[in-house]
Amino acid sequence: MATTLGPRGRMTKPLTTPYSVGDTVRCTRRDGSVKAGDVGVIRRIFISDPQDGDQTFLLCDVDWLGYGGVCSALPNDHEDFKSGIAPAPPSVYTARRLAKRVAAQAKKLANDGADLTPIISSLDLAAEAIEANTAWLRRRLGELGA
Repeated sequence: MATTLGPRGRMTKPLTTPYSVGDTVRCTRRDGSVKAGDVGVIRRIFISDPQDGDQTFLLCDVDWLGYGGVCSALPNDHEDFKSGIAPAPPSVYTARRLAKRVAAQAKKLANDGADLTPIISSLDLAAEAIEANTAWLRRRLGELGA
């Protein structure tokens, strides 16, 4: 769902972006500490500087998983600058958030001297099942011409 922010300051027209607060996005290019492919959730959409008149543009604060905090991103192309984000399925964000949590817990267990061999075997089996399901879904979508 799109977000439109009305004119403020010296602006004469509203600004619109296809994103809304809470949307899941991925980074399309490296931006400082945020790497291409990182996923995050939009936390705030705001006007860069209303006093710039119609030269102003929208920015959004994104809570990036890989970065571990909030960084601003450009949701729409603006003059010479390309947007740094693209839509991502919420399931990707959820999966990466859970993977990050599992990795942190595994590291803590390993530091305490626990044997992680059974956990690694289980994760390998889960990864194989996911790959098989993904391949099956791609074949079915290919048959449908999607």
